Amino acid sequence: MFRVSIVIPSWHYYYDPTLLQPVHELHYATVITSRFPEIDFDIIDLRGISSEQQICHINERDLYLYWIVRTGDSSRIALLIKNIRKYYPEAKHVAGGTHIDIFGEECLQDYDAIVKGPGEESFIKVIKDVRSGKIERIYSSDYKDVHYGSYPFMKRDFLPRPAIVNTKKFKQHGENIKGTDVLFSRGCNFKCNFCVNNIPNNQQMKPPEIVREELQYLKTEYDIGAVNLKDEVAIPVNDELAFNLLGVLKDADMMWRGQTTVRGVSEEKIKMARESGCVELAVGVESVSEKVLSIINKGINIEQVKSFIRL
Repeated sequence: MFRVSIVIPSWHYYYDPTLLQPVHELHYATVITSRFPEIDFDIIDLRGISSEQQICHINERDLYLYWIVRTGDSSRIALLIKNIRKYYPEAKHVAGGTHIDIFGEECLQDYDAIVKGPGEESFIKVIKDVRSGKIERIYSSDYKDVHYGSYPFMKRDFLPRPAIVNTKKFKQHGENIKGTDVLFSRGCNFKCNFCVNNIPNNQQMKPPEIVREELQYLKTEYDIGAVNLKDEVAIPVNDELAFNLLGVLKDADMMWRGQTTVRGVSEEKIKMARESGCVELAVGVESVSEKVLSIINKGINIEQVKSFIRL
């Protein structure tokens, strides 16, 4: 049987790596297993495990997949791959993610192949190729052709329950509130010069019916009472997208929090967000200098920030 694992990095830079959930890895795991139900698949979770101990958690696989969003994970994964190759020299290692998009040529030294752009269809092709005994060096696709909303919501049963649910995430809002992370969209409409998460440069939203299904799944299977939106912009600037999402969140009767932008946020949206269960919003003010805001192409001004804070 063909054996595949997605590897979650240790997230060594977090004080508590288990506080957040691996939404990218869960998403790709769901896509892969929906296309290849016959393969032997699992997720290897290295969060909080020291570099010296990680190899003890690695089972032999034909293919290891990685989604490297943060450069801080890259050197740790490269070292892990060197150790894996000592034990399982025939295995293939393939990685995608923002770090790979930016440092692709450099990363080819560490991986058998890299994925540029979205990973859904590229990972599917990688698996088909490796199963047939071949592999290309670079797989690529364009975000405009691979829409995040075209895929099912991420299943969580690849990992044990404590890796998915905790009561720490919303502890400032009450005792024993079971919370988890969700990701209802990919990308961002803006072009802040410092950001690597505005890829693609538009917000690809899950349809309201898929969001509704996911929230019901989390309530039924995990008794979730609150969700942390990992979207780059939790309250979309587009009014239709925003009101659709907030309506679904309100119907779910759950507490939620997320990050958003001061752009396109009206009193009506903020009021509806509160009525839908929002207890906390983070915003990237970045600077109170109009000159700095211009340099970084933030696209906001101080008055917009003040207005948002008042709201």
